Amino acid sequence: MESLDQGWRRNLRKALDHDLEFTFGDGDADIERFLGLNASLKRRKRFHDQGHARLLPELARALPPDLRPQIALAYHRGQPVAGAATLLAGDVAQYLFGGSDEAMLKLNAGCALQWWLVGQLSGRGYRWYDLGGESLSEGLRRFKRGLVGREGRIIEANVDFEHSGSTTGRMIAEMVFGVRAARRFCCSTPERLQSSLKFH
Repeated sequence: MESLDQGWRRNLRKALDHDLEFTFGDGDADIERFLGLNASLKRRKRFHDQGHARLLPELARALPPDLRPQIALAYHRGQPVAGAATLLAGDVAQYLFGGSDEAMLKLNAGCALQWWLVGQLSGRGYRWYDLGGESLSEGLRRFKRGLVGREGRIIEANVDFEHSGSTTGRMIAEMVFGVRAARRFCCSTPERLQSSLKFH
């Protein structure tokens, strides 16, 4: 905890004073509760919703059981107040989406949930918690940097992965990635960094 950003640590200590309970699961009910929290977050922040989070149920059905998205939820008096959707593979946990209930912001439940999740992931043998790259708002960037703290790493990760079933598709993907790489080279910004926590 001492390695966390000072403001983040202060908010975490406040959050831990509240009566919060946490769960980690991949059931349909977990996903539905999370989608409600994610929609609430997007309305509050006025994020343009590209609909990616709404693909979670389809992703859960399509993937083998050990690769289904895992949903961490924080509850206050039985009501879900914050959530995080993750993918777990190898020794890496990948943060996909977050969500929170506007009425419960004073609880700082997002901080408590992420802290609890870090403990869960570390205890299950995951060595890295990848918080993702570009963020939609300065507030979210601060939140990620605060959790990374002194023990985590912020690294450049401008790497693209693709798979195509045809030569034409592969050529198109390589062309698109080439253009994107050129844009990144010309227009690189601090926001294009990947934030990761390494567990010891």
